[in-house]
This record gives sequence, structure tokens and C-alpha cells, in this order.
Amino acid sequence: MSEAHFVDGEALQFRNLKYSDLGPVTALTLRAFKDSDTWAWRFRGISPSALLPLTKLFSRKIYLNPRVNCKVAYTSSHPYVGFLAYEQFPSVKLSYRERFIQWLHGLYERFIYWWYDAGALKRRAQYNEVQYETALYKTGLLTQPNGFIMVHLVSVNPDSQKKGVGKAMLNIVHRDADSHQLPCFLFASTVGYGMYEHLGYRTAVTTELRDDETGELIKISSGMIRDAKKD
Repeated sequence: MSEAHFVDGEALQFRNLKYSDLGPVTALTLRAFKDSDTWAWRFRGISPSALLPLTKLFSRKIYLNPRVNCKVAYTSSHPYVGFLAYEQFPSVKLSYRERFIQWLHGLYERFIYWWYDAGALKRRAQYNEVQYETALYKTGLLTQPNGFIMVHLVSVNPDSQKKGVGKAMLNIVHRDADSHQLPCFLFASTVGYGMYEHLGYRTAVTTELRDDETGELIKISSGMIRDAKKD
């Protein structure tokens, strides 16, 4: 049984992400990454009023993917302390219904990008994904016979940062990974890098994220691996 974790004297609890959580979780993520160079670059030129609906596209895409495990961290007085999304590879095949739902989301996504005139944001996000996918390929994890676990997102409400929330959320992933003897992989944020090292992650690959139009260096991202711990 895992050890209980407390935030400001209240027990930290977890629940599966619900559709009604998408708005608050998106707002939490925006606050958590407001100082991120990558996020600032992605949303450069986007009006403040469009930030929430455009960022919500990413939350909805995660929610609609049945392969991704999504957890909301909360306490009795704070319903949104943190958000975690992770996925095990190789993934199971989607059903026809699941693929249809994702297709509908794709149509909705294109409409939202058009409505907010956010073609630059879409292009930057796609470029970012290609760079990260290339870096992941270089690690060799995609050829692991038993697979691995990919941590997509760890976001903590700024009011609750540096209180062990990120570690507590990752412990969920690590227990799952260790029970199946699988390595974990993530791209580290600048703020979280030290925590990941403390939790046993090591830098396996780095990738330069550059503006696809100007060539400006936005960030050097570290892809980190945590090997499974044996009993």
C-alpha cells in the first residue's frame, strides 16, 4: 500500500479525469506552465481570450484517447491540485467507435483553429510533436519488446508546487511501471528536471526545439528515462 501524502495538512487524493474536469484542468495547466519557454513560443501572437479554448483542445484530445490514463489530484478543500497523463506502449488498437470519436474531435479541432485564426499555433504544435517523436525514436524505447510508459503531462497548481504533489503523482506511474518491469520516459520541463533526477530519471536524449520559420532556438529539451526497479 502506498504511503499517504498530505498537502497543507490535507490528504492528497486521486480520481480519474471526467469530461467536466476539462475546463478546470486546462486552466490549471495554463497556470502551471505560464513561464514555460515552449508554451510561450507555441502561443505567441494568440490573444489572451483565446488561450483557454485553444489549450482545452490538448486536454480534450488526451481525454478522448482511451489509451491514456488521466488522473486529477485533489484535497478536500482544493478540487484541482494537479493533473497527470500517461500511456503504456505498445498501445492496444482502438475500436471503430473510439476511432470515430477521435475523427470527430479532429474536425472540431480544425474548426477551433480556424475560428481563432490560430494556424501558427497548430503548425508549431505539430512541429513540436515531430521533434519529440524523433528524439523518442533515438532512445530505442520503441523497439523494447515489452514496451515502456510515456508520461505525457505532469502539471501542478502553482499554489501547491514544491509540496511533493508532482512526486506523489509520478509514484502512481512508477508503481505501475515497476509492477510490469517497464521503463518510464518523459520530456523534462526546466522546473521539473531536478525532481525527475531525484526520482531516478537520467537524460537519454536531447533535442533542440527551434522556430520552424526563423530558426530561433526556443529550448533544448531533455528526454529522460527511469528504469524499472526490481523487488
